[in-house]
This record gives sequence, structure tokens and C-alpha cells, in this order.
Amino acid sequence: MPFSYTLQAFIKNERKHNAKSLCSDSQGCCSIAIFSHHFCALLQHIVAFDEAVIVGYKEAKRPIYLYDSINQSRELLFQRYLTDAFLHDPFYLAI
Repeated sequence: MPFSYTLQAFIKNERKHNAKSLCSDSQGCCSIAIFSHHFCALLQHIVAFDEAVIVGYKEAKRPIYLYDSINQSRELLFQRYLTDAFLHDPFYLAI
């Protein structure tokens, strides 16, 4: 797949083939859940992965949960990672 296959092109293509609109309001803004789902689908075309988790980080704060595609043992994300395991995450340590 060429690198020029952008997220915008991917969403446009999905909208053509999907009866359900990606937009959540009259101004055409995508909700975070719908955007995240389609973003992960785009990434899946570039690199294979089993599950995805999207969190937001701020310095000296707990991560903010945004999205996940976890099918099994989902409670571990909330019981372990978001409570204290994030402290050892290299992305968290980089901020």
C-alpha cells in the first residue's frame, strides 16, 4: 500500500462503503470513538496488531483513557495499567 494513502482518504473510502455516517453532529466532526476505530483500522493496513489502546498523557498525571479494541481481559487495562503500571511505560516516562 502506498504511503500516500492518508487517513482522510481512508475515511472517505469507508464512508462510501458504509451506510452509517462517520459524523456525529451537523458540523461533520467525528466523535473520538468513531475516529479512533477508523484510525486503528487504517493502522491495521500498515502494521498488523491484535489490540489497540489509545490514552492521553500529561506530565505528572494519570493517563486519560480514550479508546481500546481489547476483546478479552479488558478489566486489566483499568485495574492495572491505568492505576499504576503506566508509571513504567516508556511513553509516559518520556514526558
